[in-house]
Amino acid sequence: MLWIQVLVNGLALGGLYACIAAGFSLVWGVLNIINILHGSLIVLGGYLAFFAYHYWGVSPFLFAPVAGLVTFALGYALQRVAINPVMGRP
Repeated sequence: MLWIQVLVNGLALGGLYACIAAGFSLVWGVLNIINILHGSLIVLGGYLAFFAYHYWGVSPFLFAPVAGLVTFALGYALQRVAINPVMGRP
């Protein structure tokens, strides 16, 4: 039974890494900007879900949409404040 759990965890982690890599390549290919914040925001969302479970007892699966909205808002604010002003510059 342990090997099934290891296999599922490996596939889930590999899928997460693939999503992070797709975000990197999409931003680089479309905008020609190196933005390595996607992976950090995904990990931050995971930490938010973990600490919501640890401190408030909320299931991480139920808190995942909230963590997604929080990290989306943070990413949008960072895009507007830090990335958009320098997009047209060399």
